[in-house]
Amino acid sequence: MFHTTREIDLLDRGLDKRRALIEPVENLHTGSKRGNFISRLPSAAIMMMLITLSVALSAKQAMAAPTQITACQTITLPGSYVLANDISAGSGDCLVVNIGFVTIDLNGFSVFGNFTGTGIRGTAFNKGITIRNGSIRNFATGVNLISNSDSFVERMYVTDNKDSGVLVGGSSIVRDNIITDNGSVGLSVGNSLTRGTISTGNTVARNGIGVEAGTGSIVIGNASTINKGDGFQIGSDSVVINNVATNNMGSMNSGFNVFANSVVENNAANQNHIGFTVACPSKVSDNTAGGNGLVLYGSGCIDKDNVP
Repeated sequence: MFHTTREIDLLDRGLDKRRALIEPVENLHTGSKRGNFISRLPSAAIMMMLITLSVALSAKQAMAAPTQITACQTITLPGSYVLANDISAGSGDCLVVNIGFVTIDLNGFSVFGNFTGTGIRGTAFNKGITIRNGSIRNFATGVNLISNSDSFVERMYVTDNKDSGVLVGGSSIVRDNIITDNGSVGLSVGNSLTRGTISTGNTVARNGIGVEAGTGSIVIGNASTINKGDGFQIGSDSVVINNVATNNMGSMNSGFNVFANSVVENNAANQNHIGFTVACPSKVSDNTAGGNGLVLYGSGCIDKDNVP
């Protein structure tokens, strides 16, 4: 149908009025077309940033994947390493850590030796070495980090080594390990020069000495049993709490042999030659000696609520 010029003019005016009524409302809620386009820009930019970040993180994660270990070797670069299978040393050491800040996850696998060398050994003065989640057996020494401070050994089964099970330096943590049937000492942490080790949640059995901790050690919640020497032999200035020593069999040995200026609380000893031997001054309280006695040497000890 054809319209006259007047009809077309009236239609245009009607549309203009309709736009004048509707556009302010649309602009209030959604903005103008130009406003809508501009408002979308930040979201698009954020999306691109997220995509870029995701790609960067994926690349970083790929770069940070642990290095697989399939055979005995010397580690010379810091970083994370994981065993891909059981490994065995023909003779001598298996894994030698020649740098600091290394994590070795045994991933449930075992490291085997032939009663020589060390299963995992750190070279002198490197710090920040972590070993976890596996077994080490049949070496002269299972784990030797005695010259490596700030070490961390956890959830390991260290057994049947000719001399020692686990040796670590000062300011280290050893927790939740099972250490058995080692010829000399099961667990040795720190010494008079390297202080501040923490031993907790370890089970130590059928070794020479069970747990040997140096000056200024924290020894909490461990069990030491059926060792040929002392269950626990602890240096001065230490804290010894909530441990259990049973059936440590040496004819002159104690469940707990603790040097001076220490806190010895809430420990239990049973069926040892002597329950507790503690040098004074120390605080000795709430311990149970299982009928094997509590011997305090020197003067100045706080002796409270102990059961001999």
